[in-house]
Amino acid sequence: MSIRLKLLLFFFFLAFSSRGLDGDSTLYRQPSPELLEELESNSSYDYNIGPVRGEGESWLDRLKREIGYYLQRFWFGALSNVWSRTLLIVLGAAALLYILYRILGPDRIGLATNRKRNLDTSKMVMEEIPEESLHQLLEKAERNKDWREYIHLQFHLLLRKLEASGHLKISPLKTSVDYRYEIKSETLAQQFAQLGRTFEYVWYGGFEADESRAQQYRQDCKKLGGL
Repeated sequence: MSIRLKLLLFFFFLAFSSRGLDGDSTLYRQPSPELLEELESNSSYDYNIGPVRGEGESWLDRLKREIGYYLQRFWFGALSNVWSRTLLIVLGAAALLYILYRILGPDRIGLATNRKRNLDTSKMVMEEIPEESLHQLLEKAERNKDWREYIHLQFHLLLRKLEASGHLKISPLKTSVDYRYEIKSETLAQQFAQLGRTFEYVWYGGFEADESRAQQYRQDCKKLGGL
């Protein structure tokens, strides 16, 4: 059988199939009046359009059921309409954006403005505080003669400079030892290790820090990171 004949037979088959589907040739069985009357009188069936009311249910259960019924009608009615579906998609996208905005904040999803804001740095981890605010906190610690805080802030400013020069990547999950092994230059890594050790002794170990040690720490950070 040639290819042309096969294609011709195929198209004839499609034409007759679609004609049979679209036509009214299907015969449906019609129930007898006696059967309809028997079904309608059967208490197991309820032909009410509204929600079925159960016997002995509380008003709260009835309220939940009726709310669910009307929400279901609204939902399926909305899905059957193009404009309603579009509206639901837009509302869903807006709700998702709002949730992301509340979780991540405007800075992380690109919605932040350039205007200056008063930041509550007490509720932020050190890695999230802007560098300008770090300098302000450093000046405050120096005025208050809080030298432990001074060394703490100086260390994080050093991290910012080293990150800007491409030596490391800041993360709140890393320690000074992690940063030390992240630095490729061995000379720079050894100098940083000494400053990191001093920071950990003072900040985490509770070692005393006076003005002399704090100023020396600042000079060492300045030599290493150009602070």
